[in-house]
Amino acid sequence: MGQVPPELKPYVGKLPGDIKRELLADPTWTKNYKDSRASAVNSAIPPAAQRVPNQVYPTPKGPMVWKGNGWAPATAAPDAVPDEPDNL
Repeated sequence: MGQVPPELKPYVGKLPGDIKRELLADPTWTKNYKDSRASAVNSAIPPAAQRVPNQVYPTPKGPMVWKGNGWAPATAAPDAVPDEPDNL
């Protein structure tokens, strides 16, 4: 096994749940995580003038449909529902 980067050494030997609790308790990490998520979502949503009506876009509240003048929750299209499995 290779060398552990210095920034990861505090987590060596810890369980994933313990690491998660530590990270969530760190205000700097939490802020950076939220900022990076918001940046990723915002970069995926084009400006209003460039959005296509009735197209689904990823938003901070989950998938939403742009209606041309606002957002609506996305719903599954009938053809997006998987068919019943064939009985063998």
